[in-house]
Amino acid sequence: MIVGKVISIFDISIEVILSSNDVSIGDILEVVDNKDYSFEVVEISTSIAKCLALDSTRGLKKGVEVKKISDGIKVEYSDQILGRVFNSYGQVVDKHKFKSENTRSVENKTVNVKEINMESDIMWTGIKVIDFFAPMQKGFRMGLVGGAGVGKTVLIKELIHNVYTSLDANAVFCGTGERSREGQELYE
Repeated sequence: MIVGKVISIFDISIEVILSSNDVSIGDILEVVDNKDYSFEVVEISTSIAKCLALDSTRGLKKGVEVKKISDGIKVEYSDQILGRVFNSYGQVVDKHKFKSENTRSVENKTVNVKEINMESDIMWTGIKVIDFFAPMQKGFRMGLVGGAGVGKTVLIKELIHNVYTSLDANAVFCGTGERSREGQELYE
């Protein structure tokens, strides 16, 4: 279903004039004749949708027709994702295909503070400095910040190894920019 045309291209920011009211924030749009150009709608004002390109915009031209392909980015949510590598959009990077069983939208509902159990158990990592100075709670997120050469890479790998082997649990690693190197090394 055609929902509009591209009217402005500025690096990864794309503006689409809408001809349909069926588009909402979070939807994925794609150029009609070329599947190489996909965008996520991030803002709608009157009849213009501002979008972010999901890949390179090189070669994209103004005036091309755009269609809606999905109601947002969805990722696989099953045991098939264990040991696999995905990009930011839930697409398999490691070139091994699988049949999708269960997908979920990345736009989940917001969790109310009252729903969070603050009395969860401590997750013992086996790394004394972390367990003593900054114990991690089960089910919570953790991030590392530091300059060059302070040992972030070694610490991340050790945490994932210890969580996976000693706690009989799964560890999910998400890396951005330079930190994606650890994910590549773990995969290899």
